[in-house]
Amino acid sequence: AVAHIESRNKADAVSVKGAIGIMQIMPANAKRCGLDSPGKLYDPETNIACGVQILSEELETYHDPMRALVSFNGGPQAVRGAWPGPVQYAQNVLTIAARDVR
Repeated sequence: AVAHIESRNKADAVSVKGAIGIMQIMPANAKRCGLDSPGKLYDPETNIACGVQILSEELETYHDPMRALVSFNGGPQAVRGAWPGPVQYAQNVLTIAARDVR
């Protein structure tokens, strides 16, 4: 669901803010995933693994899928301020995920 919302599953996607690949990982987060170069985020397997790692860390931090997704999309400041964009994003991801489970 995250990959669908973030990039429509496109490995070469780059957002206007510079997020890269299927999971739309910001270049600054490449190091968070142990990558020595943000360019490695263009590899689909690497990008998905990094996105899953970041989502897992967010779930460990917040213990709540909604807050974890808000943070994944807008950063920790989005959880504190909860502006509408990241909250709507999280709701969309959870809606698609619930449909896919059925």
